[in-house]
Amino acid sequence: MRRSYFRLLEGVLFSLPMLFASCGNGDNALEEIINGGGSGGGSSEVTSITVDLSKIDEKYLDTEKTKLQLTVGDEVTLSFTILPAEMASTEVELTSADATILSIDGLKVKALKEGETKVTAKAGDKTAECTVIVKDGYLKWDADQKELVATLMPDTYTTVESSASGVTWAAGTYVVEGDVTINGIITLNGDVDLIIKDGAKLTAMHINGSSSDKKNFRIYGQANKTGQLVVNCPDNDAIAYMATLEVHSCNVKATSSDPGKAGFYNIGLFNVYGGSVDAEYTGSGTGGDGIYLGSNNSMNIYGGDVKVVGKGNSFGINGGPLTVTVYGGKLWAENADNKALSSASTLAKGAGFTGKIETSASGDVNDWTEYTTLPGTPTTEYVRAGY
Repeated sequence: MRRSYFRLLEGVLFSLPMLFASCGNGDNALEEIINGGGSGGGSSEVTSITVDLSKIDEKYLDTEKTKLQLTVGDEVTLSFTILPAEMASTEVELTSADATILSIDGLKVKALKEGETKVTAKAGDKTAECTVIVKDGYLKWDADQKELVATLMPDTYTTVESSASGVTWAAGTYVVEGDVTINGIITLNGDVDLIIKDGAKLTAMHINGSSSDKKNFRIYGQANKTGQLVVNCPDNDAIAYMATLEVHSCNVKATSSDPGKAGFYNIGLFNVYGGSVDAEYTGSGTGGDGIYLGSNNSMNIYGGDVKVVGKGNSFGINGGPLTVTVYGGKLWAENADNKALSSASTLAKGAGFTGKIETSASGDVNDWTEYTTLPGTPTTEYVRAGY
């Protein structure tokens, strides 16, 4: 019988009867043999894995584009090349050599603190490593992205140190790195950026701009948002006379126990982007405000938690005309003795806010009514938004 031969593999000839015999298990057998399937050929194991840095935004890479270079707070999702191609869907497991510097969540890495470490990717029994450099930074609101983003620390700044008396800050950046106490007034003599690192705390009696030349005061924290600014004033407003006050990612508590005074006083534009703000009058007598914005001033809440408490014949938020606009986060305002907001206050929902604004006479859990007359002026003792 005459035979025909087909060259299927280099150096191996299969006779036609032999080929037909091999395909005897079904219509797909020939396709499996040609494509390397079945038990006789092909690869069912990962042969290599590499971290594909070409798919990472260049702002997260070093100048040679061979390492990840992140700022504290950055989060990046990694991509990989796995060979052979038919194994590309193999599950990848990531591990961090130092979980205090870099945390892992699925295929996402997050920079936690300054340092250098490695991330290892494993697919099958193959691994790849990538060096990760983390630089110190802080969180700052990005108006375009509408979120807090990691920002590299400035090259020049002043480290805040404890003082037995008041201090004056010229324009510039100030950084709190530990537990710092200033037993007196912090006077701003220029626009100030204050960065409070995670785990650090600044305690002061009073922070003051100027009634005739108000300053811009911006307060930042880091990725874990555990930095604290605590201002407890027994004989005045706690934080006063700012053209602009911004809280980006820090926890700020401002209280006054002086009758007629406030936690925050005369703030032209008060923006809260993240972290928390706790503004309270803690004294007795005729009472005081949590926040006194002043006339034709405004407060915008984009994120974070804001709690405002007044007492006596004052308000949670006082002044006016003024506008409080909630874009995100949460607001709690109260004065159990009077009203949460002054009669010259306007409360509004900002674009994108989908939560409820509610009012209550008692603040009890079952005593809340949705407030729908917006923009408007609630007249109850308690007001909350985003709960």
